[in-house]
Amino acid sequence: MMKFAFLIMGDFDSSKDRAAIHGGSAQIIGVPSVEAACREAAALVEDGIGCIELCGAFKAEDARRVPPAPWRQPCAPVSVRQEK
Repeated sequence: MMKFAFLIMGDFDSSKDRAAIHGGSAQIIGVPSVEAACREAAALVEDGIGCIELCGAFKAEDARRVPPAPWRQPCAPVSVRQEK
């Protein structure tokens, strides 16, 4: 089973604002900055995470700074826009 994580950026404390389900195979982590996202991503890869997604708050240039998952694909921001 692939392990994955979703990083969300905002007014978060990465040491507290995190959750995991399915024995840690799916994680969500709140980060306060791109720099914190880079640190978290590096630690996630060390822990065997195979896919890292970023919330839409990350600009394209921010996403390129975040270390990629093991298959060396860059992380990409994910955004969902609500239609009115």
